[in-house]
Amino acid sequence: MLRFQGLLRDTWWLWLGLAIAGVVLAIFVSPVFLVTFPIGLFSFVYFGLLRYDERGNPKDRL
Repeated sequence: MLRFQGLLRDTWWLWLGLAIAGVVLAIFVSPVFLVTFPIGLFSFVYFGLLRYDERGNPKDRL
C-alpha cells in the first residue's frame, strides 16, 4: 500500500488532471470518455508496482 501512496504523493496533479479531463469530456463531448477512469486506474496500479518499492520510495534506475 505504501508504494501507491508514494506514487500518489509524487504524481497527484497528473491523476487529478486525468480525472477532471475525463469528467469534462464525458459531459461535453461524449460518455465514451468515461473509459479514462478504468484506464487511469490500470495505469496507476501498473506504475505503482513497477516504479515504487514496498516502502513507497522510487526504485533506482537500472
